[in-house]
Amino acid sequence: ETLFAALPELARQVQDALSELSSAPDFEAEFIEVGSEGEAPRWLSLSLRKVQGPVDEVVAVISDISRLKAQQAQLEALVQDRELMFNLSDVGMAILRQGKVARANEALAAMSGYRLGELNGLEHRELFDSQFEYERLHPQMRQSLAAHGQWKGERRLRRRDGSGLWTQVSKRVMRPGAPEEGVIATYVNVDDRWRAQQSLMLQTERERAVLDSVLVGIVTVGRAGIEWMNRSARRMFGGDLGDFLG
Repeated sequence: ETLFAALPELARQVQDALSELSSAPDFEAEFIEVGSEGEAPRWLSLSLRKVQGPVDEVVAVISDISRLKAQQAQLEALVQDRELMFNLSDVGMAILRQGKVARANEALAAMSGYRLGELNGLEHRELFDSQFEYERLHPQMRQSLAAHGQWKGERRLRRRDGSGLWTQVSKRVMRPGAPEEGVIATYVNVDDRWRAQQSLMLQTERERAVLDSVLVGIVTVGRAGIEWMNRSARRMFGGDLGDFLG
C-alpha cells in the first residue's frame, strides 16, 4: 500500500491481484514512475507471481522498460507516417502479392473507379486494359523484378466501368531478391499527356498527307539529318524514305 500510494488505481489492482493469485494467472502491469512525467517519462513494469512451497510467497518484479517504450513510440510514429504517406498521396499505390492486390490507397481507388473494399483482393490482371496486354507485359515485368528489383513503363489501366486510363507505372519489390513476397506498385495518371501526344501525331500525319499530295518536293531536316520527305521529293531523288533518313 505504501509503495503504490501515489498510484491509487494501480494499488487497487495489485491488492485485488494478491487476493486472487491462488486461482488467477500471474498479474502484470505497466506504469509511469511518479515524478518522472514529462518529455522522457520513466516507464516501469510490475509482475506478480505466486510461488508454491512450504510457505506460499509472491514474487514481485519491477523492471525499467523506458527504452522499450521509447522504441515502441518511435515505431508507432513511423507506422503512422507511412500510413499518412500511403493514404494521403495523390499517386495511386498498391501492394501486390500472389497475383492480387493485397492493399490499395484512396488515390488508386479514385483513379480506377473501384471502392477500396473492391480493390483489396482483386486479381492484378483485372487492372490491365486487356487480357492480351497482361499476357504481353507480365513476363517482362516478372523478369525485370527478379533481375533488377524494379520495373517502369506506361500502360493503360482498365477502370471499373471498362474505360481505359493511361498511367505511368513503377513497380519495386519489397524485399530484394524475393518478388514473391510482395511488390509495391505506383500509378501516375498521364492520360492528358498521352492524349495530347496522340493529337499532335494525328495532326502531323494529316499535314504530311496534305504535303504528299503537292507536286513540289518537300524535305524536313532535324539535328540528325533528314527526317521526312514527301512523295514528290522521294520521286525526285529516286528512292524511298528509308534510303534518306539521317
